[in-house]
Amino acid sequence: MLTRMVEMRDGVRLATDIHMPPGAAPGARFPVIVERTPYGRADISGSEVSADRSEPLTRRALAEIMARRGYAVVMQDVRGRGGSDGAFAKYVNEAEDGVDCFDWILQQEWCDGRICTMGLSYGAHTQLAAAVGGARGIATMAIDTGGLMDLWRHSLRLGGGFELKQVTWAFRHAAKALRAKGQEADAETLEQTDIRHAILHGDWRAGYSPLAVAPEYEATLLHMWALCPQDTELCGAATHAAGHFDRFPDVPVLLTGSWFDPYASNMLQMAAAIAKRNTAPLRQIMGPWLHGRRSTGQVGAADFGHAATLDAVAGRDWIRLRLDWFDHALGRGPMPLAHDLFYEMTPARPPAWPHMGGHWRPTMPDGPTGDALPWRIPQSPVPLTFDPDQPFPTLGGGVTSGGTLMAGGMFDHRTAETTLRARAAVLTSGRLARPYTLAGALELTFEVEQVTPAGPVDVSVFVMMRTSDGALVNVTDGFLRLAPGAGGGTLQTLASYLTVPAGAEVLLFLSTANFPRIDFARKEGYSLQLRITKITQG
Repeated sequence: MLTRMVEMRDGVRLATDIHMPPGAAPGARFPVIVERTPYGRADISGSEVSADRSEPLTRRALAEIMARRGYAVVMQDVRGRGGSDGAFAKYVNEAEDGVDCFDWILQQEWCDGRICTMGLSYGAHTQLAAAVGGARGIATMAIDTGGLMDLWRHSLRLGGGFELKQVTWAFRHAAKALRAKGQEADAETLEQTDIRHAILHGDWRAGYSPLAVAPEYEATLLHMWALCPQDTELCGAATHAAGHFDRFPDVPVLLTGSWFDPYASNMLQMAAAIAKRNTAPLRQIMGPWLHGRRSTGQVGAADFGHAATLDAVAGRDWIRLRLDWFDHALGRGPMPLAHDLFYEMTPARPPAWPHMGGHWRPTMPDGPTGDALPWRIPQSPVPLTFDPDQPFPTLGGGVTSGGTLMAGGMFDHRTAETTLRARAAVLTSGRLARPYTLAGALELTFEVEQVTPAGPVDVSVFVMMRTSDGALVNVTDGFLRLAPGAGGGTLQTLASYLTVPAGAEVLLFLSTANFPRIDFARKEGYSLQLRITKITQG
């Protein structure tokens, strides 16, 4: 292994490890696999597991495995993280730094001019940012559960509300950074912080916030919290790839995502954008997993079983699938996937929560719309209230980086149903006479007839399923924040793919919060009258 400090266009140097194939002869040239990460270029990657190996690999060990397949592998710490110089500013530098990294690789004598990109989550963000930023040399990509088509919509402000995963992420990684600097007491202080209490009651002024002991992370978090949609940094290649997609390379792309992940809709949007402009092979896998947990069928409290894992459907683990994909893209092996793979979820038969079932499909249907939907739109306005002391809770779903504050996946909420109903309005299908399939996102359009006292409001919807054995299970959710005086809007859930059988029930819980996943529009109580005008699906 070689370590180099690679200089960016502004002089900042990034720590970069190069892993060569065993026995590489002097002057030999190889295709290169690249991952750019904020999580340690040689450290443990929690998602690098398989169905047969629960112990995660380090990125160094992963690189060594891939190098044995005949690739040079580059692992790089992004700016301000790990061994790299500079200040870490979440997301915003990854297009320019990615372009500079790839240019450096192309100049090395061991590179044959072909670059394969990979990475999960932030590692997906970095490769998409480089690709739409105009990076040269990209020959194929494996984008796993991330890549910011639109930072504002898909990672920062779901429906306009600030995603508090940014807070939990900042606490966790600030503590790690402090410990790496020997500031053990400060790290322990952050780790022992009651984050829920800090969000609700903390002083979030710069220098006074619960993150003040880690000024770099405090500044980044507060800056993101204060951003507005029109701010220029939300329009760049690293943060709004959709606006720069004319530069996306026409190369083979493998996309992996999951239904219980905040990037579910993002991955479908990316696939559609690639398919619209590219001629090279594209394959998409969408499983019923939590963020990066592709090798287990355990999704919150639900158990989909081994057949729902990537390992089972692809016939290989994620390491081998990436390598087989890269080999095929470079003309070194057969196509590893004959078609796309979408997991259609359904309750197990016979009903036996927490067991769930499903089927892998080569396509995802458009699903029913309009009159085919199972809910009757109320003729009268729906009353909703917000109580800052008793906000409607986050129920699971596409949650990541939740730490001890919140968890993602499916859960049975029947013991809390009375409390949930007291804080929400509920639309129900009744027991279904025929199966209902939710494929994609659900959209709910409404008008706001009255807000007391006047001000901004939050509206959330939770799609729930009551199985025939009585479990009340969350499926997906959506959120929309309205400015003062707004007359209404359209709320969109995260994409999902679920068939509810006849005899079961589908419910929509409408509320004014989704906490602690999303912050509040305001901290005072209020009430509103909501008139639902349309429910569609697609």
